[in-house]
Amino acid sequence: RRAAAIEASRQRAEVERERRRVDEARRAAQNGAEEAALLGQLQQEEGERARALCAELEAQLAAAEAELRRSEEENLSLASELAAAAGGRASPHLRGSELDDAAQAF
Repeated sequence: RRAAAIEASRQRAEVERERRRVDEARRAAQNGAEEAALLGQLQQEEGERARALCAELEAQLAAAEAELRRSEEENLSLASELAAAAGGRASPHLRGSELDDAAQAF
């Protein structure tokens, strides 16, 4: 009888250890799933921020390119005016020192 009680106690302890191990594994799996969900959410948010930043940079680049084109057109127009003022002696596509010469003549 005593041996049976000892064996039953040992089996209960074994079952309890196994139950704790399963509970720990379940908690670890749940924590892992929660961590994976949070990581996924963070990655999604980072992706959204990156896309927004990219769109903002593309808009800034487009604005800078438009400003550059406007400036180039303005410069060509001014060069044309300078050439006309210089009596047609200069090309409307002046560059560097030619533009300086035409500006002085103006």
